[in-house]
Amino acid sequence: MFTGVLYKFQREAVRKMLDRRRLMVAMVMGSGKTPTTLAACEDLLECGDVTTGIVLCPASLKYQWAAQIENFTTSSYLVIDGTPKERKQQYAAASSGEIPYVIMNYEQVRNDWDTVKNLPRGFIVGDEITAIKSFTAKRSKKVKRFHAPYIFGLTGKPIENRAEELFSIMQWIDPTVLGRWEMFDRAFIVRNPWGGVVRYRNIPTLRDVMEPAWIRLSRDDIADQLPDVVSSVIPVRLDKPSRDLYNTIREDLLNAIGEATQIMGTFDLFAYYHGEDHPAVSKARGKVMARFQALRSVTAAPELLQISADIFEKSEGKNGSEYAMQLRDNGNLNVKSHPKLDALMERIDTVVESGEKVVVFSQYVQFIKLLSKKLKHKHVVFHGGMNAKDKEVARMQFRNDPDTVVFVSSDSGGYGVDLPQASVLINYDLPWSAGAADQRNARIDRMSTEHEKIYIEDVIADKVNNKREVGDAIMDGKGVDADGRVNASTESLTAFIDSNAV
Repeated sequence: MFTGVLYKFQREAVRKMLDRRRLMVAMVMGSGKTPTTLAACEDLLECGDVTTGIVLCPASLKYQWAAQIENFTTSSYLVIDGTPKERKQQYAAASSGEIPYVIMNYEQVRNDWDTVKNLPRGFIVGDEITAIKSFTAKRSKKVKRFHAPYIFGLTGKPIENRAEELFSIMQWIDPTVLGRWEMFDRAFIVRNPWGGVVRYRNIPTLRDVMEPAWIRLSRDDIADQLPDVVSSVIPVRLDKPSRDLYNTIREDLLNAIGEATQIMGTFDLFAYYHGEDHPAVSKARGKVMARFQALRSVTAAPELLQISADIFEKSEGKNGSEYAMQLRDNGNLNVKSHPKLDALMERIDTVVESGEKVVVFSQYVQFIKLLSKKLKHKHVVFHGGMNAKDKEVARMQFRNDPDTVVFVSSDSGGYGVDLPQASVLINYDLPWSAGAADQRNARIDRMSTEHEKIYIEDVIADKVNNKREVGDAIMDGKGVDADGRVNASTESLTAFIDSNAV
């Protein structure tokens, strides 16, 4: 039985989920997709239409789903977790078909497929369904073979970077909606001779096609039920040693871009990150990206390059950065100062001294470890190297312990982790994906927040607007020209570097 109370827009969503059976729940992050979905599933269970279902989610969210089931329903659940022997016993219990919710992570579908494919299921909930946005990932291929009478795909932003991601997700939820790939590609995508995306077209038509197959609510639709958001940028000027290192890497990067341009005629940063690469230029692109990542590391903390160089040497080239090792061997990494880290520490002190809790995001796990060593306040860390149980322990400690005032996380904490106790979120750096950046900010921008006003602060402003515009155009009709097109080309990387010289 569902024991929660739903808003009107959530009740309407439940009705559409039950009527259509296969639906994308693309409600804005923080709008209560979990209780909405549980209300729909409980209706199925109470009516006797189904007796058991599967909840698929990132590993870090399994125990959070368990907590939400306890919070909003009277139903039982089983979390699939642990060693192969433990999972074997759990799968045996799940095979009875008598446990209403069997909670698994996506990788278990792939790794335990021979067992998972036989599990009874009346519904499947796919939380953070962008996990299957890639056509080629083994995880996506297995999940797309995993079906049930009712399928609900949950996400706050189904398109993180490209319209193709929407197609991949809908292949699982309901492949009849967008039809054959060749037709979708021809209708909505304009490509260059190398196969890279030049722009997207006919966007209003794509939204019309998706309308029956999704529930789309933007922040504007429920703004009166969300906290006021104050966004700001904390500018930090690098000191001379850091600037000298930055400019050394910058020159190396510009030279590498020049070499890559001679090979292929253009350099598409968007394609590098998202799989539209050509074998003939992969080496040149890798050289560019090693320098680009080094440039970003300098603005985070120069010590990250030293760490990366040491890791590369100790792992015999399996991890870390060869370019960072070159910089170290050339004597370029003798930089001991951390202007940006110092600014972050000062800002954290200010927030904590005012009696508030703060969340800090960084894409660099090594930076999280570095910050953890320097923090004087009680805190928890949250990153992909932790198992699901340890992640849930960290989240609950931040939630329940008034003395734990700082939550330091990599982007593995940016998906689905509810942190309404914090009133301030600091992006120490931004991920290249606009969707990932939005996911981070939504950790405290939620209907469950304990604050009337929240603060989101970027210590550095990265250029991710283009990718955000692609998603917003398709989902919400923003940024589309008179012909229904949105430009998908990224800004010239050379211009980006020149405009950010220090």
